[in-house]
Amino acid sequence: VRNKDKIVWYDVIEKMPEFLGSVKLVVFPATNMRGKFDFPLVLVESLAGGTPVVVSPINPLAEYAQYKGVQVPLSNTASSFMETVRKSLEEHSYEKLSKAARETGVKHFSIEKVAKQYEALYKKLITG
Repeated sequence: VRNKDKIVWYDVIEKMPEFLGSVKLVVFPATNMRGKFDFPLVLVESLAGGTPVVVSPINPLAEYAQYKGVQVPLSNTASSFMETVRKSLEEHSYEKLSKAARETGVKHFSIEKVAKQYEALYKKLITG
């Protein structure tokens, strides 16, 4: 892999806003999602900040391919991920992806949108 010095692996990130402000792409590889959030918050935070994401082609992650700014490799292999990352970072693609990621974050995952969805759910639960 060329430019290995530009790839950083993290498990726990203490200062998420600073981290997301310093990266061009968030990659979330997984072989299964048992015991994890349906859609990890780092992905929502990334989209809101205009940072495109690449997620594994497994459910429920692959379901988010419907959103602009979310890229899903054809297979859950290293070579497929690398190809998706390479294409995502190409200059002509990246600007579009970044803008689309921000639009997706605001349109689908903003605090206002999510709060309204929770309110509707709670009302439904209370009224039966």
